[in-house]
Amino acid sequence: MGQEICAEGFSRADFARFDVRLADETRALRDAFAAGELADDGPTIGLELEAWLIDHNFFPAPYNQSFLDRLDDPNVVAELSRFNIEVNAPVLGLAGRDLAAMHEHLSETMRRCAANAHEDVSTVVAIGTLPTLRESDLSIEAMTPMNRYAALNREIARLRGDGPVTIDIAAPEPGGERFTASYRDVMLEAATTSLQLHLQVPCERTAHYYNASVILSAPLIAISANAPYLFGRRLWQETRIPVFEQALGGVEGPPRVSMGHGYMDADPTAVFDENIDLYPVILPDC
Repeated sequence: MGQEICAEGFSRADFARFDVRLADETRALRDAFAAGELADDGPTIGLELEAWLIDHNFFPAPYNQSFLDRLDDPNVVAELSRFNIEVNAPVLGLAGRDLAAMHEHLSETMRRCAANAHEDVSTVVAIGTLPTLRESDLSIEAMTPMNRYAALNREIARLRGDGPVTIDIAAPEPGGERFTASYRDVMLEAATTSLQLHLQVPCERTAHYYNASVILSAPLIAISANAPYLFGRRLWQETRIPVFEQALGGVEGPPRVSMGHGYMDADPTAVFDENIDLYPVILPDC
């Protein structure tokens, strides 16, 4: 997500050229799968951990650029907001001490991040949604000044018809709290950080792993929910779910944030065709 792109705006020609290349690459993927030419390596795993910079009063500290300049680590990059960073771990196997080595690398990187604190940044915190986050922290001025994020904001607004998106999240308990607001930008997404695992599996086992991940999602969320608060309101036990679902709402067509549309059959390339059919391109960066 932190990788920069060449421009913060795109023309119709850019979208047309990207559509052609995407169709060509998807066709090539389909042909390679049918011919048995895709890699059977794996499983291997990588991860990214999104974290918060906080000040001495435990509020978000919007200084990720100066923080990252001092840290000078290519595996730690900027995220959407100026108070978020992303820590990346190297790709490793899933045998022996591989997971322990990944944990050690991540722990050491987080220790160096904490040691990199200065007068504006007290420390780095890995937490789903920072309980002290305020609505005022998510102004457009808090967006990291990168082409990627400016373009993302512009294109989401275009797909919404330049209108606002309404957020409405209510606690499920009777008499529980509720949060409603309207946004014209994508900054609410910055309220939802996470640990994301990236798993490469043997091609012939793709459907097995995909379907297993769908089945396991519900119990994993149930045991790991840790974001009950948003702007001082107690909402869902895992409020990141409705926040992320609704923050990218207001766009015609199926929701962009979902668990897919069913289990995967033996041909994993069908998922790529489905994405092309259902979702308009946002960033046609070639």
